[in-house]
Amino acid sequence: MNIDTLALRIEWLSNLLKQYGKVAIGFSGGTDSSYLLSLAVDALGPENVLAATVISPAMLFSEIERARVIAKKLNVELLELPPVEFDCEDFLRNDNLRCYYCKKARFSALVDESNKRGFMTIIDGTNADDSNDYRPGEKAIHELGVISPLKKYGITKEEIRMLSQERGLISWDAVSEACLATRLATGMRITDIALRNIEAAENLLRDKGMRLVRVRVHDSTARIEVLPDDIPYLISLEYRQEISSKLHELGFKFVTVDLDGYRMGSMNDNTKK
Repeated sequence: MNIDTLALRIEWLSNLLKQYGKVAIGFSGGTDSSYLLSLAVDALGPENVLAATVISPAMLFSEIERARVIAKKLNVELLELPPVEFDCEDFLRNDNLRCYYCKKARFSALVDESNKRGFMTIIDGTNADDSNDYRPGEKAIHELGVISPLKKYGITKEEIRMLSQERGLISWDAVSEACLATRLATGMRITDIALRNIEAAENLLRDKGMRLVRVRVHDSTARIEVLPDDIPYLISLEYRQEISSKLHELGFKFVTVDLDGYRMGSMNDNTKK
């Protein structure tokens, strides 16, 4: 990491924001969008920044709460949008383009509502590392004219975490959380009950000290991913029986542990790009 180069890129980004005058941000409360929101407030003032988030069953409740806390601390209006993606049959059927349909629905609503409030420029927190994963949703937001300034200036997740810590943002070390729909195998219909069961299963594991958790669902099987160092604790007698029993109660017929550990986008291994 070249600190001098990073400082210059941040200066360019801030100058870009100033040129816009007013911006609305697709805001999740995660590390990337929180840093971008903070930077926009510094560049434009809170009255010229609108944070917009979708209150959706596909989001963890803890993410929604963090978004509210950060927006309040930065004195920014938080526009809470309904889960419009659940009105989209293309999204619910959960094919390979699920993320495209979701982003198209969400950001279409975000653009419309932001424009009504006089915010004509829409930005999001996509960073320079996000191109390393399968992200059809990026195509949707680009089609809608949404700008990704962190990606534009090559700012990485590691850099964002460092800069966020310097700013004292509570999101600086937040675990990256993809939406809950990404836990369902392609072709499994997305339902509210399925998402709630996944969230309950992951919360159980977090309560046991597993900080980075995914419960991937393949039909009636729950495939648990945690960090490799946490696998011995997960399968120990102290935890194994309780976790297995509670996941069975949530409706999972089979409960398995992925011995490869957590891998970002592991559900995309067999997805055509």
